[in-house]
Amino acid sequence: MSFPRLERYLAQLPDGLASYPECVSKATVLRALADEMNMPGSKLQGVPPSLFALMTNIPPATAWISEAATVAAHLAYADAARLPTAMMLDRIYNASKRMIASPMYRVLAKVASPRLLLRGAEMSWRLLHRGVDLSIRFDEKAATILATHPPHLWTDVAHEGAAVGFRSVIESAGGTEVRCRVISSLPERGEFELRWT
Repeated sequence: MSFPRLERYLAQLPDGLASYPECVSKATVLRALADEMNMPGSKLQGVPPSLFALMTNIPPATAWISEAATVAAHLAYADAARLPTAMMLDRIYNASKRMIASPMYRVLAKVASPRLLLRGAEMSWRLLHRGVDLSIRFDEKAATILATHPPHLWTDVAHEGAAVGFRSVIESAGGTEVRCRVISSLPERGEFELRWT
């Protein structure tokens, strides 16, 4: 089986899956997507051995894993399922909803309004990601979010995936008609516009 998106991603990183070891995310991010994809390991034959081992034996939800491996796994799932980007983003959205509904994170979303949730979002972000920094400017029903990271750690698809994740978080906090779009996607940052009613 071929994994073209995964191969392109790994080729642009300075050291493949070993790139940027200081950038990590909680395994719950990958676990939620794995549950959503429900894919047998046989479909993942052909991914690099260390990534295959991670995807077929995901550590506990609270463990920290490489951000590069997390992004790579997302792309490997999309390639293995032959999903166009729009369909993969639907899966990421569903996985994000699944993660937010877990006991570990449900309390954070349910006790806050969208505005209150955004006030603490930079700190909450660090519960899930280290090495990818988030800054937020917001007003009553809108926010601009900036995610910065080492070169090529996040791709265009990773930025789009973050946008659907932000949308799901605000919906879980009671936001309605939530829209989040990528304003710009560059090698070292993604900028997002988030609106709700």
